[in-house]
Amino acid sequence: MVLDNLKILRIYQCTRPDLFLDAITHPVVGRPVKVKTFTIAHKEAEGTNLISQGLDRFLASFVGLKQLGLRIVSQHDQPSISLITMHHGITLKRLYVSYRNSSQHPKTYQLWTTEDIRRLSEHCHRLQQLGIALHPISSILYPAIHNGPLYDEIVSLC
Repeated sequence: MVLDNLKILRIYQCTRPDLFLDAITHPVVGRPVKVKTFTIAHKEAEGTNLISQGLDRFLASFVGLKQLGLRIVSQHDQPSISLITMHHGITLKRLYVSYRNSSQHPKTYQLWTTEDIRRLSEHCHRLQQLGIALHPISSILYPAIHNGPLYDEIVSLC
């Protein structure tokens, strides 16, 4: 599979997306995929821990992502802020995250902390749009967003 020119990758409800991401990260033929826009929507089966490991490997395999969209239901942690900022912080312009802990409790979001938002603002200087789950918008969180450099638009994905 040669996908050298692929710039946009969207994965919606794919069975075993971890295997697909590993295949394009370490192809038999051609170079690893280095997309500019990546979106994944995935609901992981309860009790499995497949997507987070594959997603981490994929996001760490290249630099230069401009848009990242994560819509995931899993019991396990989302990709770390440090992983996102280390590999894509210089180029990332749009980040949308909706990350739920359980499909049985669809309104149970894994929320980012004030420190997470502060790290994003410190390392993603080109970030123009940020969409995250905020339940509710905390007065403690507001200063971290408001005082962050270059945020043109904040979108709540509640």
